[in-house]
Amino acid sequence: NEKIKKIINLYHKILRVPMPDEYRTNLLVIMNVLRDMVQPDAHFVGNHPEIGLMIADSAMFQKQAHDDNPHKEYIDDCFDAFYGMALPLLKAGAAVRPVQLDNLRRAVGYLDAYKTIVLSYEYMKPESPDINNVIAEWVKQGGTLFYVGDGKDSYHGIRAWWNRDGKYANPAEHLLEMCGLAKDAVGLHKVGNGLVYIIDKYPAEFARDTALADEFRDTVRDTLSEAGTAWEYSPILTMERGTYTITSVMDETASAVLDGTYIDLYSDGLVTVENPVLDKIAGLYYNLAKIDRTQPQVIASAARLEKPHFGSRMISFRAVGAAANGVTVLSVKRKPAEVTALLHGEDVLAAWDYEPYKPTARQNPDKDHGGILRIWYKNSPDGVDVKIR
Repeated sequence: NEKIKKIINLYHKILRVPMPDEYRTNLLVIMNVLRDMVQPDAHFVGNHPEIGLMIADSAMFQKQAHDDNPHKEYIDDCFDAFYGMALPLLKAGAAVRPVQLDNLRRAVGYLDAYKTIVLSYEYMKPESPDINNVIAEWVKQGGTLFYVGDGKDSYHGIRAWWNRDGKYANPAEHLLEMCGLAKDAVGLHKVGNGLVYIIDKYPAEFARDTALADEFRDTVRDTLSEAGTAWEYSPILTMERGTYTITSVMDETASAVLDGTYIDLYSDGLVTVENPVLDKIAGLYYNLAKIDRTQPQVIASAARLEKPHFGSRMISFRAVGAAANGVTVLSVKRKPAEVTALLHGEDVLAAWDYEPYKPTARQNPDKDHGGILRIWYKNSPDGVDVKIR
């Protein structure tokens, strides 16, 4: 009734906390940065082997354990089997990527981008035997497979393709047979041009036992070394995508210094930082060393820039974005004489500042050699016309 509706509306008004202006602006900046993340040059900096960790839709069907499942405590608690394999590798600096097991049937060459795969059928099951055929062929062509499992999951006993004729107790036995190995094989084996390492453990145990997690991580490292991939443990992941540098600190006690001068894209005001200390969970930076200072260019913006014009005497664009405090950061060749921002003819410019670049050893320190221009204005989906003279 109406009285209940009024009470609910009042309740929402009391508890509703508006998003801080700085956070709203930062979200808009990041949304526009993400539109620019497809870069021709994208690579990890340092020694970070890329490892694919298999996941399948069937994992969602095993969220509740049977009473007779010896691993019931792990299954009913959380997704430990997946994270037990992912986190020991990720926190040591491996670039772990989820790989959709079901896609092996849908896309030819789906595994071609990977040299190393970690797989377990203890918390998920392959939809059909041809998935194992694809994996086995990938190994024979030079891939390195780590299979983790003790074969004790009670879901192995469901009526499925691997046990219809009683030939296999679980889908892993079929996979090993396709690799030319015994059903009960363990340890490291050469298969064609590749390697298979079978670890006879339930993967969730790695999430509960530090010693087992360390043993698993060291096994992967040593096997990768034998396959020709060196890996030195590091708690910090760094990736470069064009002019962007993305960082992640995987150990809560670790820190490092990122050499160079950057725009901190997570910061309020998009400030310039030199040699930033990496001690946060994640960082996103624009590398100013990769800017072509001979040409004006956009570094970041809280709005989509339409109709951009970069002339010798004037720069102009229309900034279209959600209603919020807008900001656009550009690299320009000289300090502007004037900056305007108009919305339907009304002045919505809040402020602007110019941060000159430091001159190089060969440049005259008394001259303007370009710099960073920050423009703050009232954002609007109708478009703000910005001109820089």
